Amino acid sequence: MRVASYPMFFAEFAPDKLAKMPPAKSIAKPAKKGGYKNYCKKMREEWKKKGEKVPVPEQGKRLGAGWKALSDSEKDALMD
Repeated sequence: MRVASYPMFFAEFAPDKLAKMPPAKSIAKPAKKGGYKNYCKKMREEWKKKGEKVPVPEQGKRLGAGWKALSDSEKDALMD
């Protein structure tokens, strides 16, 4: 048995109150990518262009070390 959504269930008993309800707002907001994610994407694209096949554990090591080596101004430039 399916359970009706709240507004539809409510409408059966008080249709006049349902008309007064404010419209539903979308709570989903587009997620922003952080600087580290943008950096990782950029580096992986560079590796693809060069034809390097880097294993996943090695990728994590390289990306982490590279991110730590960046200055704050370089990290800020990668923020979305």
